Amino acid sequence: MHESHKAKASAGGAGSVLSLLLKSSTEEHTVKGAVLHGNAPRLLHVDGIDVEAPLERNLIYMRNSDVPGVIGKVGTLFGAANVNIANMTVSRTRQGGQALMALSIDSPAPADLVQQIHSEFDDARFISLE
Repeated sequence: MHESHKAKASAGGAGSVLSLLLKSSTEEHTVKGAVLHGNAPRLLHVDGIDVEAPLERNLIYMRNSDVPGVIGKVGTLFGAANVNIANMTVSRTRQGGQALMALSIDSPAPADLVQQIHSEFDDARFISLE
């Protein structure tokens, strides 16, 4: 583990940003987060894509190619599974590049929805924060 500190950011900045580098024998991921506005934890960066999404109990992040129709497809899949999307944030590396969608949902996703999302997207991660 390596910890480093930078001088405090000026007013209005994110203040302290926590960066995590997660490595396994087959994968490497970098994520960054911060607490904004005093008590609002936020995801700020995932694997080279900047995003600002609330960190809530039931999270999903999906990576895909930046093409039309993805947001509608996600809404349709979650609606058909009767899972409410509380927040949706999208970002991309560049037009036509890689895209990231971060969702917070009101309840855990049922197994059939998880399976369907995994089959439809390049990479999908379902995260439960307790």
